Amino acid sequence: MSYPRCEAGRMQSHEAEPVERDLEELKNILDEWRSIASELIEMLRQTVDHEESANWGPHVTQIDKVLRQYRDLCDDESQELGLWREDGLQPDEVYEVVWNEGDRLAQWLTRMTAH
Repeated sequence: MSYPRCEAGRMQSHEAEPVERDLEELKNILDEWRSIASELIEMLRQTVDHEESANWGPHVTQIDKVLRQYRDLCDDESQELGLWREDGLQPDEVYEVVWNEGDRLAQWLTRMTAH
């Protein structure tokens, strides 16, 4: 049996994984999502003049804006993950918020670019 010990004012088990590892994993996920949004922005620029983009081309400015907002959200949350937050969200809750935003974005992009 492992007995808790006090580290930095917190009680934790000897077997407890450091919180930093969980934070690092969440940060990596947010960074990956930011990277995907950046790649989508680049693809958008490269394909806007192609014939296949005729249905969504007129909305390119709006699509670009929304992708940039999501990319910036991922970047901001990744940099601030684990820091004190005025809204009191825990890192896993931040992940959930960004995930939900990404899910809504994916659904919206599908509708915007559907043939």
